Amino acid sequence: MRSTTDAETGTPNPSLRHLLDRAILLEQRIRRAVHARQLTDPNPDDAFRGLYLSDETIHRLLDAGRALDSTAPDDTDTALLAETEARADAAARAGRPTRLSALAHEFGLSALDVEILLIALIPDLDDRFERFYGYLNDDVTRRRPSIGLALGLCGRSAADAAARAGLSPQAPLRAGGLLLVEEPDRPFLARALRVPDRVTAHLLGDDTPDPRIVDLLAPWQDVSGVGDPAPLARALASGDPLAYLREDQGGAGTALGASALARAGHGVLGLDLERLARDPHPAEAVRILSREARITSSGLVCGPIDALIRDKPEVIRLVADTPLPESAYLLQRMETFDGLAILATNLRANLDDAFTRRLDLVVDFPLPDADHRRLLWDRSLGTVLPRSTDLDLDFCAESFELAGGNIRSVAVTAAYLAAESGSPVTMSDLIHALQREYQKLGRLTLASEFGPYMPLLTG
Repeated sequence: MRSTTDAETGTPNPSLRHLLDRAILLEQRIRRAVHARQLTDPNPDDAFRGLYLSDETIHRLLDAGRALDSTAPDDTDTALLAETEARADAAARAGRPTRLSALAHEFGLSALDVEILLIALIPDLDDRFERFYGYLNDDVTRRRPSIGLALGLCGRSAADAAARAGLSPQAPLRAGGLLLVEEPDRPFLARALRVPDRVTAHLLGDDTPDPRIVDLLAPWQDVSGVGDPAPLARALASGDPLAYLREDQGGAGTALGASALARAGHGVLGLDLERLARDPHPAEAVRILSREARITSSGLVCGPIDALIRDKPEVIRLVADTPLPESAYLLQRMETFDGLAILATNLRANLDDAFTRRLDLVVDFPLPDADHRRLLWDRSLGTVLPRSTDLDLDFCAESFELAGGNIRSVAVTAAYLAAESGSPVTMSDLIHALQREYQKLGRLTLASEFGPYMPLLTG
């Protein structure tokens, strides 16, 4: 199939080897199934298989059915599987857990679940298996494994209730978004199985997010000076999966949450809830985001929650005593999501009880004090932007009680004003930018705050 070494470093890749070793074991069973079918097939070279039924095919189906007893795992398969899993366990003990093992652990997959996942996955690893499945399905147009074929390859009866239940919408494979059961109009055993492209890519080592959610993700960076992430990191590491950061004003809560997740040893997925509020299908987006967080062992940092309160309050409201519509999907996913999530808002009074009772941890995130504001002013203006000698950042830090997000907004506006005049950023640029920010916040421009720089606005 493929090399089991890392393409960039040339070193052995235990994840890829584990996946391909399991695929090779499955290939042996599929070969046995093809051989068994050929022994009873009156016309094994039929190019129009499944498009019509010959008399010979009808008699074969009536007499022998489509049993795959000879393809069930045998003692040799069991021994080879034990060797493969022993290598994967050794890699995990060496600090390099394989992606297939991690996926099975995260989603609570049984051994049968993993087998079915691999059966559905293998045509995306090797296109020969499209034709094998077309032959075993008795239909050259159906090149994905059916449920009946998958159960047979696993040595399970089509009447095995427990095995069939593993493919229900509530079972881990489907509830986690790892496996799609297609063609719902067909009988249960004839429905096709497919692994989403994103799951296949992850198992092969690709961490590029699902294209469906790329536009909803917000980049994050570890920003110092916005608070100490250590207490929140300890809470997340100790098992509190859902934290809520309450801010007095929109600011750096998401940055603090992201830093805490990173310190707790998790990846970070930043979700822009303003973009989610505008998405025409938020339920689908949240399902994919949940899967992305789980397969990459990442936490979700979501904000601002007030975007949903303002634009789509129904998204965070549970509809009591009625089936959950798509618009209430966020609350449903909060209850079933097994990963870590951090939500940030500055409208804490607007969150109803249905929302807040699902939170494991509520953190009040106060405005930065003067010392932190001074640091934020300096960092927001950066080192590249030229500054005039009249800048009084100490005054700005002491006089204007603003959150980090507002300080950054003021700095950006001042930079534009300076660029328009073709000069370094001056105190006048900052004061005019502060006035605009106050207007956006609905604050009055008071001489008690602007002090000696008030004439810059009135002169």
